[in-house]
Amino acid sequence: MSVKHFIFHPGTWIGEGNISFSSSPKKIHFYTKWIVGEEGPSGIYCEQQVEMQGGHDRLYNRVVFSKIVNGSFVIQLANEAIENGTGEGIYNEQNLAWEFPAQTSQLEDSHFEGFEIYTLKSDLTYEIHAEYSSGDAFKTIIDGRLWKK
Repeated sequence: MSVKHFIFHPGTWIGEGNISFSSSPKKIHFYTKWIVGEEGPSGIYCEQQVEMQGGHDRLYNRVVFSKIVNGSFVIQLANEAIENGTGEGIYNEQNLAWEFPAQTSQLEDSHFEGFEIYTLKSDLTYEIHAEYSSGDAFKTIIDGRLWKK
């Protein structure tokens, strides 16, 4: 693979877009920042911050990409609600994607599942599409873009 997606480029990536929820017709503007670390023997450690317009709190995700081999990888996600979500991902020349199959959060008595797709554009930015749902059929849809700061 000749393409090196953003997770392979240490530094800061920023983005923005809209979040919508199945329980409401409103869209909320969000801003995100990925801080991508150097690849080490245990993988690539990242921090993702998400701030929603009008919100006072930021969501902090700790993400580790590991077992990166032949266009696939394992992803681990941790935040205030999820102690250790584990999923799998793939990448090719144009796309970087991962999914978390249905699993129970260890910090809350809830389920979550979802996926994210980052599509590389000719201007070296990414189009983002993600969908997450919880056990109570609550669905979150995220659309946006990401670029190198």
